Amino acid sequence: MVLLLGGSRVLSSAGLALVSRLCPSLVARPGGFVAGCAAGADAAFLSRLVSLGAGSRVSLFCVSRPGAWPSSSAASLLASSCGSVVSGAGGGPAVPLRARFAVRSRAAAAAASSGLFVVSSASSRGSLVCAAVLASRGCPVWFSCVGFSGPPVGLPGCAGSWLSVGLVAGVPCFRWSPAPRFSDF
Repeated sequence: MVLLLGGSRVLSSAGLALVSRLCPSLVARPGGFVAGCAAGADAAFLSRLVSLGAGSRVSLFCVSRPGAWPSSSAASLLASSCGSVVSGAGGGPAVPLRARFAVRSRAAAAAASSGLFVVSSASSRGSLVCAAVLASRGCPVWFSCVGFSGPPVGLPGCAGSWLSVGLVAGVPCFRWSPAPRFSDF
């Protein structure tokens, strides 16, 4: 089982603390992790997993070549702990940066079998796109919401809704529940 970890690019101290509290239980489970190379939740998850000795279980999907912004510090941190770095996951320099981030996010989601996101906004676009890729394949997806109490907006292109699973480490958490398909009846 490979868990995609991600979330908002800007997290409050409460969001960063949540990531720190979640990681020990994540490390205790079998399987690997996939993450992007963005600031915020991606960087917080990566840093905490490496500090817990789980860096070798992480594949980091970067939008640029080794040593180039924005992934160089994250890639260096992971490489020092024997993790896997996928450089240029969003395409080459001819692809606009925003498009590279979207392609990278889809590639990371394609490598995972479930996803956990820590978000500070109900409409965290990159997180929602990653979650939609996972949900469209029938993979479980969870969102922990920091700074707001309701569920995130719906997943783009996916029929279903968010179900509250209560508080996780004191923060509201929601699981995506796909709408039943006609073939399910």
